[in-house]
Amino acid sequence: MASSLCTLVSDGESHTQPSLIVSQDQICPVSNVQSTPEIEKKYVHHVYDAIAPHFSSTRFAKWPKVATFLKSLPSGSLVLDAGCGNGKYLGLSPDCFFIGCDISAPLINICADRDHEVVVADAVNLPYRTGFGDAAISIAVLHHLSTESRRKKAIQELVRVVKKGGLVLITVWAVEQEDRSLVTKWTPLSPKYVEEWIGPSSPRIRSPSSFTLESIPETEENGSGEHLKDLKEISNENLQDTMHSTCQTER
Repeated sequence: MASSLCTLVSDGESHTQPSLIVSQDQICPVSNVQSTPEIEKKYVHHVYDAIAPHFSSTRFAKWPKVATFLKSLPSGSLVLDAGCGNGKYLGLSPDCFFIGCDISAPLINICADRDHEVVVADAVNLPYRTGFGDAAISIAVLHHLSTESRRKKAIQELVRVVKKGGLVLITVWAVEQEDRSLVTKWTPLSPKYVEEWIGPSSPRIRSPSSFTLESIPETEENGSGEHLKDLKEISNENLQDTMHSTCQTER
């Protein structure tokens, strides 16, 4: 599934919030987590807490558009990553100062072990003063919030914490996309499906028909495709029997 990207520019308007920025020298939870819907606690918070080490080990590749956005920010910019996960975007641009927050304490512990400035916080009630930052990002976070009102509140919070004229980058998984025919472990395999993503270390799945691999197009998601070059040496005979899925490839 592809991602949808949105960039916002703050107009400086915000709702009244406590003028507070949490000290970054320690990990500190926020009180409003108790008001989180039970469905989010059970299927989001508890799950990410349980899988944090493994999840972190699979999250290392930077999405090109996010990296481009961060590297385009002026030197000295203060950037918030709301829902930072294991902190893979924190410090991406050495000329900027990054702080991060996430609802998962185990993931925040991983960030802290990497010397990032982080706190445990809920995206719908960020513990930062209004207009403190130059930019904010929220990458693949909003769809984890269970109601439309909470998603809207999270966006309002991102806009609130950046100064007037600041930038906010938001990405979410996009159901409404032109091409929904890519093979995944959740969709049936039929002759019309051809997996766009091919990883040499991924599990193999049976191909229903033979084909000739002519090229592997570069996309925004797979970057330069350097890790796919060896695949071009595979014989057509082998390709008739198997192709690689992308269960192990981060999208």
